[in-house]
Formats: sequence, C-alpha cells, structure tokens
Amino acid sequence: MSWFKQSRVKDPAYLKYMGELPCLVSGTTNATVGHHCLRGGYRGMGMKNDDSMVIPLSASIHLQLHQSGNEVKYMDGWGITNYVEIARKLYELYLDKDYDAMRNLILTREI
Repeated sequence: MSWFKQSRVKDPAYLKYMGELPCLVSGTTNATVGHHCLRGGYRGMGMKNDDSMVIPLSASIHLQLHQSGNEVKYMDGWGITNYVEIARKLYELYLDKDYDAMRNLILTREI
C-alpha cells in the first residue's frame, strides 16, 4: 500500500475574492469573509480545509457560525443544506473565471 500526503490547496487570490461576493446566507456584500467549510474536504485534525472549500459569509454570520459550534446545524437552520457542494462549485467556477455564475449560485443556492 502506498501512502502519500495530499497537499492542501492554497489560493490567497480566491480567498480575497470571497470578500467581494455576497454572503451565502444573507446576500449582503458588507464585510464578507471566506469561511473554510469544516465538512467535505481533506483536512486533518486541527487543520483548516482547502481554500477550495470556502463559502462567502458576512463577518457577523461567520462569527455566529463559529460560536454555534455546529456548522451543519447552523447552516441547516438557514435552510442551506448543500453548502459543501456550493463551495466546490464556486471554486470550479472561479477557476473557469465565470464570476457571474458564481454570484448567481450564491444568490439562488441552486447547483
């Protein structure tokens, strides 16, 4: 059996761009930050997920999410159950430079 360490995707430009997008929860563009999803990636214990697994959230909602202690339950409370898939699709669209589709995905939450 072969063991290998998968390198973590690091994309500072993408994280910066997250701050220009509307919040996935509220739609506001005021003080948006990138939230590294806790599910759906290849992170190790105590490590952030890949930069490719990020969703834009307003700073206040981001803080509330972390204070809640349960990402899945918090997002479910907003009626957003597909946020991991949205994170994956956002990064795919970003790599394709389809910025309009990114904004549309955030506002409709439809993949």
